[in-house]
Amino acid sequence: YGTDPQFATGTIKQVLSPAQDGKWTFTVTGLPIAPTEYYYRTYIYQQSHGKREYGETKSFTTVQADISMNAQPVTQTTATFAGTVKSPDNSTFEFGVLYSTGSNLHPQASKVNKQIITIGEDGSYSVKVEKLQYGTKYNYRWYTYRDGEYNYGESMSFSTQTISVEVGLDAVTQTTATFSGIA
Repeated sequence: YGTDPQFATGTIKQVLSPAQDGKWTFTVTGLPIAPTEYYYRTYIYQQSHGKREYGETKSFTTVQADISMNAQPVTQTTATFAGTVKSPDNSTFEFGVLYSTGSNLHPQASKVNKQIITIGEDGSYSVKVEKLQYGTKYNYRWYTYRDGEYNYGESMSFSTQTISVEVGLDAVTQTTATFSGIA
């Protein structure tokens, strides 16, 4: 089996031994948590003929984990990422958010921040990111990581609020000036 329909690259071979009744079962684990098409076929090797006889090539597509994420609320310097994660096979994987002012949202990219998120037993999560720049647009997306492979959600964005300052001159004397305002 593998992702190449011609089985030329990335093919994984597993030798199976049928039970006394001729039946066998083989379970593949650790597949990506994203829709990926895999191709598979059976073969029989007969030593007397010295060749393999292949069965029909078939395919299956892995199921995407159901992940929701939004950045709310957003203040001048913080954003809270919240949502739910429902994995179809309850597998273990790293889950988190990537965020940056740039658009290249990959964990290895410079200036990309990565926050690992802990998922609750009910599949919900909430994590607050602090020390953001005010009045700035950030791009973000969720990621999963398992067995050396990253999978990503859709890129989204939020903007931190600006800080506005209003100032007024209240009183002036010969030696002082009094200002007041709101920020």
